[in-house]
Amino acid sequence: MKVPAVLLLIALGGACVASEDDDELVEVPVGDQKADSVSTVTVSSGKTVTVQFTATGDPLDVSVDCSPPANPDTVGMQFTVTSTALDQPSASAAMAGYWQWSGDVAAGARSMKLKGKSGSGTCKVRVHKISGTCTTSTSFRSPATGHTHLRVGTTVSTWGSFPVSGNHWGAWAKWNTVYTKPIERGFLLHNLEHGGIVLSYKCSSATASSACAEAAADLEALKHAFGESRVIVTPDPAQPTKYAARAWRTGFASSCYDENRMLDFMAAHFRDGREDEDSDPPIPFDPTTQDVPCHDLMAAPDSCN
Repeated sequence: MKVPAVLLLIALGGACVASEDDDELVEVPVGDQKADSVSTVTVSSGKTVTVQFTATGDPLDVSVDCSPPANPDTVGMQFTVTSTALDQPSASAAMAGYWQWSGDVAAGARSMKLKGKSGSGTCKVRVHKISGTCTTSTSFRSPATGHTHLRVGTTVSTWGSFPVSGNHWGAWAKWNTVYTKPIERGFLLHNLEHGGIVLSYKCSSATASSACAEAAADLEALKHAFGESRVIVTPDPAQPTKYAARAWRTGFASSCYDENRMLDFMAAHFRDGREDEDSDPPIPFDPTTQDVPCHDLMAAPDSCN
């Protein structure tokens, strides 16, 4: 329903504020762990939807799914998320039709603001309780559709700390490999474009500490549990959380390890790349360095260094 201009609704501690500038206010019931709860909202460019829910003090999973287009080259509609209650006190980067967050939420009236940045879409908003030893995660779909092959060593400013798509280098890393040092981002993104999964942990190497060794072992076990060859494990000291999984244009990050949730992400997004390619690079090289041989590599000699 439309919120009258005179309405000023202030939700309790930690929630956002629905004001005269908001275009719609939607109440979403909180589902339990067995019964889903879904509300539908329309998010369009320049409009703000305030989503309200009542938290009970249990960890919650909150998601906004606007059915992004299946074509990986289509950006689709975009929106930002703001919610103090969900650790997003200022507007997020633009999400291309999908965003998810889970974690502890204090009991009481809570809310989040969805602001359309471009396009429009009908979005399903879910809020439900979760349990277990690992209840923190975020997931998103990136609007970056660039796929130009760049010379090895070229830095791309839009990569940020956790890129999942965008322009990248012309070579890619060998599949079905556990790397003990970080793969260069320019190669990693090319692997994602080929439809694979990159599993990573926030360390400079697998031997940096006992915690890093444990994280590396967790993700190696996850790789084997998934059972597909087009998977890579690598440390990534720049990523925002301890554990992460990436597919082309989609990322999952968590401060703790939950095998089932990560397997679900992998199954949902495996082979989502622009190119369905399971071959290894035709010329062996070490993707943790920028030393790529210039021998008509992948018919892209401008991509070597």
